[in-house]
Amino acid sequence: MDFLAEVAGGGGAELHAVLDGEAEAFLRAMGDERNYGLAKFWATRMVEHGVDLGDGEAVQRFLTAVSAGKVEFDRAVLDEIMTRRVGEAGLDFAGPEPLPVVVLPSADEVAESARGSVVLDRLRTVVEWVGDGRALTAGKGLRQADARDLAARLGVADLAEASLLVAWGRAARLVRVVKGRLVPVKAAAGLLGDPVRLWQRAFTSFPEIGRSLPRPAQTVDPMSVLRYFLPSVLPEMLLQLYIAAATPIPVELLFRGLDELIFGDVDTDRDGLWTVLRTMEALGALVLTTSTDQQELAKIAEMAEVADPDPTLVALTPLGTWGTREVLLAEGHQAPTHDEIARLPLPQVIDAVLDSPPEVVDPVLTAWVASRGEEAAAEAASTIVAEASASARLMAWSALELTGPHGMARARELRTGGGVAGAMAASYLVRLGELAEDATEAREMLLALAESLAAMHDHGLLIEELTQHPVEDQLHLVQGLREVAHPDGADMLATIRDEHPVPVVAKAAHVLSSV
Repeated sequence: MDFLAEVAGGGGAELHAVLDGEAEAFLRAMGDERNYGLAKFWATRMVEHGVDLGDGEAVQRFLTAVSAGKVEFDRAVLDEIMTRRVGEAGLDFAGPEPLPVVVLPSADEVAESARGSVVLDRLRTVVEWVGDGRALTAGKGLRQADARDLAARLGVADLAEASLLVAWGRAARLVRVVKGRLVPVKAAAGLLGDPVRLWQRAFTSFPEIGRSLPRPAQTVDPMSVLRYFLPSVLPEMLLQLYIAAATPIPVELLFRGLDELIFGDVDTDRDGLWTVLRTMEALGALVLTTSTDQQELAKIAEMAEVADPDPTLVALTPLGTWGTREVLLAEGHQAPTHDEIARLPLPQVIDAVLDSPPEVVDPVLTAWVASRGEEAAAEAASTIVAEASASARLMAWSALELTGPHGMARARELRTGGGVAGAMAASYLVRLGELAEDATEAREMLLALAESLAAMHDHGLLIEELTQHPVEDQLHLVQGLREVAHPDGADMLATIRDEHPVPVVAKAAHVLSSV
């Protein structure tokens, strides 16, 4: 502070006065636990209880006691910390804005997928194995001989996995503990023959079994033990995957996002997260794939700030999307489906799915055309003329294409009107073989190309699209943007001028934008 006053040429007394005046408020804010991070909150509780933070076993005993409800703490403060962390991570979707549109499987597809769940077969095996009851240890765990017997029955080599499935059965209220014995829940007998309801029960109860997850093979920072934070972590992970719709998320970005959301500066327990991902895959809620695209891996490395990224990609299965949506609806979220959106007027449909992947857009438009019947072509054509953005107009063209002969008739009408719509109509008819390419004008085709580039520009992809082509072709396109006078031409030239990595192309855009 004195240094700042000196280089500023005085004012030291004033600075001291300001700081002295704010000191009390500063200390009050620093002492307010609602401003803590999650790790600091729990570290403070441990210090209060005399736990040595360097003793991993002591920390885990403390967290076990927390999970069992044996440690008192201010739940309201913890909830406020979690709410703030969710908001800072950009995942506060509890407001009025609806979640992205998703494509749901049919009821038959849901049932078929649930029947194929490996986990459900194993949970049924657990209930069958329990029979009339099994004695437990004093700690309410399986006896060693019983654990080995159950593991053999399940076909798993790991006793911890058998214990995990028992814990899952208890969380799903399929079995329970009565007087030191594990017994089946009689009221759940009918659930075992209903794969959809059983799957829902298993899916929604999974967060409760966090402390039963196998411990990491290697030593990790005890504050990052996922086993104790699963009820907070899993809903946010599923929400991220739900928002991504059909687009897989790199596991590296999933790990990084959870680091920022839950653990702050403490490293996430990756072993624990892998256990969660693979268990949810066995349930049928997730699908794990591997990327072999070197460009994609390079982008992942850059975004995750790691030199050698894990190539695994994670996405919800259709069944997982259905299950997650059921939970979100129960929590009060707006979670529209493609069938619901398809009942709206086309401009509202486009607005709802404009940023969605093709796996969502295509079923929505197909359902919209089917719901409108013969009126679909006329509505699509009027939307093409009325929409202000190129990307919205392009989606309206996609809808028109699905209307068959009615759409072709409307396209011919649009071509006679000229302009951008007429140029796109010409391109559309050529693509469908309804118009010979030599029956079009070069300017017409160039204007249609400019419209496609404008749609890319709407999504921030103009430069990426241009650089996929030889520099000579790019220069031709830049010149064409000026010649055809597309409504978005000036904005596109400015973007190319300011952002294009090739100087000769950027200079050409600069010259043309100043003419």
